Amino acid sequence: MQSNSKNKLILIILGGLLIILFVITFTLSSKKTTPPVTTQNQVTNGDVKLTLSSAPSQLPDGSYALAAYLDAGKNLITIAQLELTFDPKVLSNVSIQPGPFFTNPNVLLKKVDETKGTVSFIVGIKPGEHGQSGSGKIAILTFHIKQPGVYTTINFSDKSIVSAQGFSKSVLKFSQGVTFQTQ
Repeated sequence: MQSNSKNKLILIILGGLLIILFVITFTLSSKKTTPPVTTQNQVTNGDVKLTLSSAPSQLPDGSYALAAYLDAGKNLITIAQLELTFDPKVLSNVSIQPGPFFTNPNVLLKKVDETKGTVSFIVGIKPGEHGQSGSGKIAILTFHIKQPGVYTTINFSDKSIVSAQGFSKSVLKFSQGVTFQTQ
């Protein structure tokens, strides 16, 4: 009799496990999957490019200037947020100004952190104006060199965005920084 009771108990446990596995499988297969989040680098409608000039030019006061260029593609640009990184051990007195891309630039943010080596710069059109097309200098970065004769890089971070009329997300498709040898 004990053997028969043990067999019944084993069958009940196995049956219960099968029911639990069936419920888990059914629950998992009926869950809806969420679509992947589109990131800035995966914008399908975007064709805007941000680039830095290939090398800085020396200014009469001994500082250096580097231009940031924006190519709007087929878009009407309303605002550009440039997030740049640099090596604070190599560069100092970093500042940024709007370039002539926007006819009447509206600077919304200009922040340089020389400890972290970051620049946050937001420039765009003024309220009521139409977006800007074409290509040109969106900003001019100036700096002094602390360490001559070394290679250094200034890059756009992935937080850089460009907004255009008719789009709710960034239309930035490509950004390219620059590596150069300091003088």
